[in-house]
Amino acid sequence: AAAGRLSEVIGDKTLAYDRLQRRKGMVWAAENSLKTMEANPNTNRMLQAYTRGVNAYIHSLSYKTRPLEYKLMSFQPEDWTPLKCALLLKYMADDLTGNTDDIPLSYVHNALGDSIFNQLYPERIAGNIPVIPGGTKFPKPTMQVPPTPTVNLFADFRIKNNGQTAFSQVISENNSGIGSNNWAVSGQRTASGDAILCNDPHLGLNLPAIWYEIQLSAPGINCYGVSIPGAPGIVIGFNDSISWGLTNNYRDVKDYYELRSDTPGYYIMDNTEQPFHNRYEKITIKGKKTPFTDTVRYTVHGPVLYENNFPEPSGSGKTLAVTWMAHR
Repeated sequence: AAAGRLSEVIGDKTLAYDRLQRRKGMVWAAENSLKTMEANPNTNRMLQAYTRGVNAYIHSLSYKTRPLEYKLMSFQPEDWTPLKCALLLKYMADDLTGNTDDIPLSYVHNALGDSIFNQLYPERIAGNIPVIPGGTKFPKPTMQVPPTPTVNLFADFRIKNNGQTAFSQVISENNSGIGSNNWAVSGQRTASGDAILCNDPHLGLNLPAIWYEIQLSAPGINCYGVSIPGAPGIVIGFNDSISWGLTNNYRDVKDYYELRSDTPGYYIMDNTEQPFHNRYEKITIKGKKTPFTDTVRYTVHGPVLYENNFPEPSGSGKTLAVTWMAHR
């Protein structure tokens, strides 16, 4: 699913989904992450050992002992690779920060104008108290926020065709206040004198479960906690000295860039023509001899997600490239 390969098992039904995964740069992003992981000797050693372990188990299976899901789908498990570990990270990123209201909100901005739009959708909610107390002094930042360009930053999204659907999507959205949370209590406040860390990552309940309990023991190492299938190591847990956890907030880390092209194979960037870089995504489809090949054009911003042969769902007809923190 993360790599856009469901059609290999399911057929035509999932081709649109597979194309979407490829076009938003999931595999490309995983390849970028894998290069960084493998450049670190310790991380690379973990990846390789984990991969050998998963494959040892896969190779030990007979048809009789293979999990039921594989039998139902007439599908044989393939060997694990380190790239699949990186794809897990991208799948998590897609789950947690993959959705964005940029396109429907652009319709709203066009309809209401700056003043009313900023009242309805402020950068910060008035009276919202952050966890870090006001007045906290921070070290001088190592990077400066670049100045905002003076040009109009909003693309022109006007309600036409199916634009009404996008508009309705924003009006009816449910801001129920979901998100991860954690807290810690000092040992000075507990009966045992030990500190307590509680971590609630707020991932959905699934079958099979997302989390599984695990203990890793080796000379000099004894740690226990939970992991996610595909992740080499304990994601949330503790050892003899410390405990650790992680949470995620819903942040806007994805943006779209509307592209203009005057010459085939090129797009306009800073008033100059830049070449698209093509990546050919071959999608194998169950029951078909010839794979479907999708040409995904890459820009300085990232992949071109929407264009004529993969139109933007609201019916705007725009060519949009996407830039996303998960690409890094």
